[in-house]
Amino acid sequence: MLIDKPNPIGIDKLISSLQKKIYPLIAAKWQGVFNMYPRIYRNQDDKNDYVAEFFDGKDYREVYFDDTVAGLSFVGLSGESTLADDGIENTNIHIVFFVDLIKIKGASSQRLDEEARLDVQGILDTIGRNQGFVLRKVGSGIDYCLKEYPGSRQSEGLKFRDQHPLHCFRFDLAVWYSPTLINCS
Repeated sequence: MLIDKPNPIGIDKLISSLQKKIYPLIAAKWQGVFNMYPRIYRNQDDKNDYVAEFFDGKDYREVYFDDTVAGLSFVGLSGESTLADDGIENTNIHIVFFVDLIKIKGASSQRLDEEARLDVQGILDTIGRNQGFVLRKVGSGIDYCLKEYPGSRQSEGLKFRDQHPLHCFRFDLAVWYSPTLINCS
């Protein structure tokens, strides 16, 4: 299920547009229910560590692997944006995926982690580029995927290991855009 942010503006509008284009293509390649969350927030927990949370309109909730679905993804901002003299903004984002390889790819005698990652990478490289996003890095493993959210890795609630059949991977992208122009359409 594509979970869209109502009335997105700024970077959220670009992220929403990208997700609306890539979600059906990923869902067509994978089996089972796949949840795609919009931009999440880097919030402090009660231990003053950062965790990834989605605002559902009423409250914040964590967006980590849910074993009732085949997979999920979320988008986060990676650091500060850079503003150019002409008003163009450069922002770096990351898209994190948590998947159950058996649920999305079917049972196999081998771990289909590379196949799952390449499914998304091919779509992001083509569709993302057409949307103005440039793929910069690809990585896997819980430490890399959640490096902006150290509280998430230490949380007792996050019981996720990047071992078969579970897999997590991440794409780091850059986008240049004019915030004033994208909000006019």
